[in-house]
Amino acid sequence: MPENKQFTILVVDDERDLLAVIEGTLSAAGYNVMSAPTAHEALAVWTAQSKFIDLLLTDFNLETATGMEVARVFWQTRPELPVVFITGNADTIERLSAEGLCYLRKPFSFEALPSFVNAQLIKDRLTDQK
Repeated sequence: MPENKQFTILVVDDERDLLAVIEGTLSAAGYNVMSAPTAHEALAVWTAQSKFIDLLLTDFNLETATGMEVARVFWQTRPELPVVFITGNADTIERLSAEGLCYLRKPFSFEALPSFVNAQLIKDRLTDQK
């Protein structure tokens, strides 16, 4: 298992309590965590820090945009960036699944979150080596 300290996760969620819990959970697991409560703030973080971000973990339904819109902006400069969408909406889950995109279904286990994120990072690293 890779040492988590070498990975930086950008977490985007407009539910500030959930954002704080996710940030705390991943930080406690050793990840470097950046967070943003809005799509606008996420884009500002991306503009300043894109080369350091290893994974985007974003709520799908943000107040002023969707997580997909945020991801598409990020993918313009880093198409290989792994993205995990957080959603509890069955239609969104079906769409993400059909497109082969990674999602985390609400509600989810905070205890399992670091392992889930690690699995996505490992999967991404293995794909890059092929």
